[in-house]
Amino acid sequence: FTDGMDERFGFERMKEPGEKTGWLINMHPTEILDDDRQMISAVDYYFIQEDGNRFKVALPYKPYFYIATKKNCEREVISFLSKKFQGKVAKLEVVPKEDLNLPNHLVGLKRNYIKLSFNTVDDLVKVKREISPAVRKNREREKSNDAYTSILSSALVGGSLVTADEDGTSKKMTEQPDNIIDMREYDVPYHVCVSIDLKIHVAHWYNVLYRGSAYPPEIVCKDDLVESPDPVVLAFDIETTKLPLKFPDAETDQIMMISYMIDGQVKSFALLDFEFTPKPEYEGPFTVFNEPDEVRMKFMICIVYKTVTECQHHPHQQTTSTVQFSSWIGCKEIDLIVMTLLDKIFFPSAMVDEATCAACDLNKPGANCQRRMTWQWRGEIMPASRSEFHRIQQQLESEKFPALFPNGPTRPFHVLSREEQARHEKKRLGDYCRKAYKKVHLTRLEERVTAICQRENSFYVDTVQAFRDRRYEFKGLHKVWKKLSTAQDNGDAVEVKRCKNMEILYESLQLAQKCILNSFYGCVMRKGARWYSMEMAGIVCFTGANIITQARELIEQIGRPLELDTDGIWCVLPNTFPENFVIKSTNEKKPKVTISYPGAMLNIMVKVIFLAPLLTSKLHYRQVNYLLNRDGIFPYKYRFPRGELQLIKIFQSSVFEAFLKGTTLEEVYASVAKVADYWLDVLYSKAANMPDAELFELISENRSMSRKLEDYGERKSTSISTTKCPAEFLCDQMVKDAGLSCRYVISRKPEGSPVTERAIPLAIFQAEESVKKHFLRKWLKMPNLAGREADTFDLEHLEMRSLAQFNYLEPGSVRHICLYHHSQGHKALFGIFIPSQRKASIFVLDTVRSNQMPNLSSLYGAERTALLEKTTEELLPPEKHLFEVRAENDVKAIYPTLQRILLNYKEERRAPTLIAVQSNWELRRLAAGMTVLEEFPVVPVHVIDEINYSVLDLQRHGARRMIIHYLNLDSCLSQAFDMARYYHLPVGNLPQDISIFGSDLFLAHHLRKHNHLLWLSPTARRLVMESDERGSMEINSHGCYSTGKQIQSVKSTFLQSPHTCLMLFLFVMSLQVLSLDANIVNQENKLKRDLLRLVDVGEFSEDAQFHDPCKSYVLPEVICHHCNFCRDLDLCKDPAVSQDGSVLPQWFCSNCQAQYDTESIEIALVEALQKKLMSYTLQDLQCAKCKGVKEANMLLYCSCAGDFSLSFTTKSFTEQVEVFRNITAHYNMNFLLETIDWVLSMNA
Repeated sequence: FTDGMDERFGFERMKEPGEKTGWLINMHPTEILDDDRQMISAVDYYFIQEDGNRFKVALPYKPYFYIATKKNCEREVISFLSKKFQGKVAKLEVVPKEDLNLPNHLVGLKRNYIKLSFNTVDDLVKVKREISPAVRKNREREKSNDAYTSILSSALVGGSLVTADEDGTSKKMTEQPDNIIDMREYDVPYHVCVSIDLKIHVAHWYNVLYRGSAYPPEIVCKDDLVESPDPVVLAFDIETTKLPLKFPDAETDQIMMISYMIDGQVKSFALLDFEFTPKPEYEGPFTVFNEPDEVRMKFMICIVYKTVTECQHHPHQQTTSTVQFSSWIGCKEIDLIVMTLLDKIFFPSAMVDEATCAACDLNKPGANCQRRMTWQWRGEIMPASRSEFHRIQQQLESEKFPALFPNGPTRPFHVLSREEQARHEKKRLGDYCRKAYKKVHLTRLEERVTAICQRENSFYVDTVQAFRDRRYEFKGLHKVWKKLSTAQDNGDAVEVKRCKNMEILYESLQLAQKCILNSFYGCVMRKGARWYSMEMAGIVCFTGANIITQARELIEQIGRPLELDTDGIWCVLPNTFPENFVIKSTNEKKPKVTISYPGAMLNIMVKVIFLAPLLTSKLHYRQVNYLLNRDGIFPYKYRFPRGELQLIKIFQSSVFEAFLKGTTLEEVYASVAKVADYWLDVLYSKAANMPDAELFELISENRSMSRKLEDYGERKSTSISTTKCPAEFLCDQMVKDAGLSCRYVISRKPEGSPVTERAIPLAIFQAEESVKKHFLRKWLKMPNLAGREADTFDLEHLEMRSLAQFNYLEPGSVRHICLYHHSQGHKALFGIFIPSQRKASIFVLDTVRSNQMPNLSSLYGAERTALLEKTTEELLPPEKHLFEVRAENDVKAIYPTLQRILLNYKEERRAPTLIAVQSNWELRRLAAGMTVLEEFPVVPVHVIDEINYSVLDLQRHGARRMIIHYLNLDSCLSQAFDMARYYHLPVGNLPQDISIFGSDLFLAHHLRKHNHLLWLSPTARRLVMESDERGSMEINSHGCYSTGKQIQSVKSTFLQSPHTCLMLFLFVMSLQVLSLDANIVNQENKLKRDLLRLVDVGEFSEDAQFHDPCKSYVLPEVICHHCNFCRDLDLCKDPAVSQDGSVLPQWFCSNCQAQYDTESIEIALVEALQKKLMSYTLQDLQCAKCKGVKEANMLLYCSCAGDFSLSFTTKSFTEQVEVFRNITAHYNMNFLLETIDWVLSMNA
């Protein structure tokens, strides 16, 4: 059947030996008979010759896939497969392959794979279907397996415990399928596999040599032939009916019209020839003709037009701000992203962890093969804590749940399946969070770091670079063939047509290469991708965002960015900015080289900030495409992303064109402002002068749901809400199928509800009036719905009310939050006031949790009324506030609550807001407890609050002072804004003494204006270096120096100097202090090793050990006579000792602060000295070698031939006696001193 159909279209199979040249147009898998009359798989290749004739040839090729086995099990598995699949597998062979998952594969290690070749694709599918379950089971077992379980399972089944590494042979197992652990290349389509292996591609010329059925044909590419023949192209479009909210269905809908076009000519009936030329370069003369049927046409390419659009809302980028330029305006598009990502050399298989690097032989000290890239992880978590989740689990365990079958018994929680338990836990936890925290999810952003191996096999990047290079090649050829001047001058119509065809060809090729190039880094985040890697997707997005941000910041210093996209920046630059630099060369083929300065400028920025250090030799930066519009023509039609509102599309397209109108800067911005004012009037007036139908087209959003509604489960989105609403007034069957088209608008009602619950389908406005009113009242929760329906739409989120519309710090442009804090000792008062919400939260910190606050609402009203007589209403906060008071005895309980209040305010995304902080602490100390302060602009309020918290009613006095400061805050901020505008400073950088700082600032501006260099001053002492005589001190001491030292006057001579080992001493002392903190032991050990290496001292040498310079003695079990508290007393280092210098030092009890009896301590020391003397006198002799005690009195040597020595040496005893003497001298203990002198005299 296939050969017959192909012959009707002119493709006859080559049967006679011969050689033909053809242009490959198509390929298709097929099956043919070989010489043994057996069916084998092949690929039919369809060719067009230069004269228009057609032929096809079948190329036989054995389909295959690879399997991996456990180590040294290849022979057993081959024997098993050959027996089990006899007659299906044509060939089995072991092939070494480079496995990127193999540890230490970078040094050249390869894994052996078994290649299974088949005669037909059907045999391959059957064998794969039988092997894949075993492979899947083995993979799951390998994930949960370890060395212990392997040995245990082998022992239980009576197998050998000898591993493959010990005897070199594979482990014997009862089932050989358990040795198959992986499959590769089993899912590649057959014709794609053949084309990749043999490098046969469509749209190329090939020389086909056919030598009969006994030999496979030879297909050789001819690169010298480029021009393609003219294939017959059939294009048709079908217009059908469809149901509301549904896509056309072939089973129910009817066809209204079918449009045919063959080779650009219309096929119809009773129509005359016509012409449609939208642009001069696109001529459109159409010839109408008829053919009996499609067979007579013998078309080769069939095109069907589909118009399915998935829409997505994108926020608007405001472009109405002004900027001064020196001359004309140029609009440039700068593309940077793709090539910078290539320069990183990161791809899914290059993401490595510590275990992978530890197994690599190339991981040596000083190796720079790892590059750590930062990316952002975003996840949604529930705000409940673990303890709250456990309480919910306990509650569920005590409940009963419906039966699985009708009329069955109820089931306890532990009987439910794991999926049902998880579903009930999630639902109950969500309900709890909705009530307790007023939200279900919290979005958490974390910056994570992933290591990327720069030595990994770069096949992925090489493929991307190959596409990039081919696109550059096609773009260059497109520019060459675009020059038609020679052909037009000669008047050669054939040559002109040929040039146009080649121009279209290379334009299509470079566009196709661009589409494929952009999809390489987008497919890695899809679950079904072969090279799926969420880390890589995160790195690509995060790095690309940083590149765009850096480029935007750089452009803002020169001009004004208009539109940011993932592949470029539309910006406005002054005409005087450098554009191109032409460099003349001595090369005859390329006498000059043009360099785009804007592109080079951005490339340098990317190279300095984002370039990988190992890849400097592989750099090929992308050429910048820039567009100038000096002739009043917009040369590039801006393409908007799919899914933006029609309102935004119209505005952006019109505002781009408005930049081209006018000859001066004022005229240009006047035309832009005219367009912006029109659309602002539409938003401010709520589209009062516009019909509802037209407004719907502007603000409606269109989404399509690829799956059925029930497949989305409990997910929430505007599309799901819009789909559920029509089911109420249409029928449930309408929303059960897949492929629903959802068109909706966002309503303003019900206020406070999420956006997903305020999506209204447009289909309701086309229903009957009574039905429409009924459901609008229901969805909007407005029983008395009246007036215009468009008044309920939420147009406020489209109003471009941003900080750019106001002057800097203009009243009304910035909201503020007041954070009051005053602390004295263990008592403190916190207050956070939000004027826009008229809420205030007060926190009292005291030793006792007692709320003694007065009525703050009354106190606030009285103080505000009293202050209103002295000032105006504009400088006061709102009239009424809702106060919440809490008392705590631990500041750690206050910080999380304050943090949660500020985070909730931030997540509501209100207007730009600053935090005015009045505190007697430094901002750094306050931000250590509330890290959310770093996410807001903070303005310190330099007001000193002189209040004493030692009074009894401190809460009343403190609350009154706090409210007074809050009422005066608007006046303080107004003065701060005025000073910030006057001094041209950020309002948060104003110091406490602004007059002196302002004088210094103006002096600095004046000096810089007159080209003076400012001296770098580390403090606020001075800004300019004047004559400053530093005071110096000289000591003149008359006399004779009888001794002297010569320090290092002779080379290679070491003399005594107090500075010789100063660095070593400082290192050892500092590290000993750091070692006291148990939390940084590992860091301290590494620092010690590095520092000692700098001074050439071994880590474990005697010089590196710490020796306590202050020897002490700890007196054990000292009992206080007042409280009977017992403790060990360090006589030299006790922190409770009193040493004021006036009297003798005294010891105090750490429990009751009572003084110890010095005489009793002295007597205890005398007894301790006598015990040490007795121990020293009656000690045993000990062997220095085996540490054994001497038993006989007459032995000179031990039985191990070791010498006997004292267990307690004389040196140690003498050192302890010296410690006692020091204590005696310091504390004036005469009796102890006499005892020590007697001991020393008796032992002299």
